[in-house]
Amino acid sequence: MARARPFGVYVHFPYCAHRCPYCDFAVTTAPIPAGGRYARAVLAELALRAAPFEPMELVSLYLGGGTPSRWAVEEIAEVIAAVRKRFRDASGGRPEEADRSERGTGGLVGPPSAITDSAAGGPPAAR
Repeated sequence: MARARPFGVYVHFPYCAHRCPYCDFAVTTAPIPAGGRYARAVLAELALRAAPFEPMELVSLYLGGGTPSRWAVEEIAEVIAAVRKRFRDASGGRPEEADRSERGTGGLVGPPSAITDSAAGGPPAAR
């Protein structure tokens, strides 16, 4: 069976404490929206754009842009869990179908504390 075409997901987090003079990313120093509003917007965008990518193989997830380390770990974990649930990962199946010992991080890139299931007390759906 032929391998699915690989793809990666980039999640832009545009919020920074200050604007660095060398930065050319689309960023803002405005306050981070409260109440998980930015995470909900990312999840809505994911749902809107996911269909053409579902037959493909997720090989990476990159959080970038402004300063993703300023994003609440719980919200990052929620976004990562949604991406992992929606797409087939590099193990050949959906991550929730793979044995955890085989899955590892599923080839996802980002803050390790947000990617590992134990970091925030398990995946958001399990809390």
